Amino acid sequence: MPKMVAAECIKLKRNSILGIVILGSFCSVILAVVQLLGAEGSQRGFQELNDGVIWNNVTLFFPALLTLMTGYTINREYIDDTMKNNLVVGVTYQKMMAAKVITNFLLMLIVAITNFVLTIIISEFLGYTFFSISTNFFRTIVTSFGCYVSVLPIVLLSSMKRNNYLGGVVLAFAVGICGIFVANTKLVNIYPLTAGLAIVHYDSKLTLYKAGWGCASIIIIFMISVAILIGGRNHDAGSA
Repeated sequence: MPKMVAAECIKLKRNSILGIVILGSFCSVILAVVQLLGAEGSQRGFQELNDGVIWNNVTLFFPALLTLMTGYTINREYIDDTMKNNLVVGVTYQKMMAAKVITNFLLMLIVAITNFVLTIIISEFLGYTFFSISTNFFRTIVTSFGCYVSVLPIVLLSSMKRNNYLGGVVLAFAVGICGIFVANTKLVNIYPLTAGLAIVHYDSKLTLYKAGWGCASIIIIFMISVAILIGGRNHDAGSA
């Protein structure tokens, strides 16, 4: 598996999807800046900006971007007509998908870290005082991880056929939008995309967060993803 992941990382040099996703995460930061500066009477600082970035990541940008990133790398196997070749040489569909998932998990970390660094750079430009950087970094990583796990079932199901991942991107975006409406309710603890917010106790003013429920929600979604991966098969190998 490590060799397969390494091979997947090498393949990434042939496409620009990571750059597109990082650009999308940059848009999340810019939107957070606009929202913060446009809110009259609100407290402004690094903490508030990072909170805004996390909110935009979870509800607007990361669900679709992470689905696009992972789905695209899988779909390249169909486009390049390498899916059948891999299956012929004994690489099972499950192993290939597992390598894709692990590789894109690493990419997710890169995107999340880049996102946080951009937040720091812009905060410095705006003259904000930095504090609790490690805590805010942890919050960014946890919520990003929650987003990635939450969209895995969508990615795995929509990637069983050529170009279906685009429908998965649309669905993931819709799921993210729905997160806006549950974030201030008790459903925030069990709705997969917002479970990360509960784990990091996103809004200190709210008392409805249950980190245990949030962890359980993400674990359940991960187990569902594993089940889909184990039971999944390529439905389009013959027509790629």
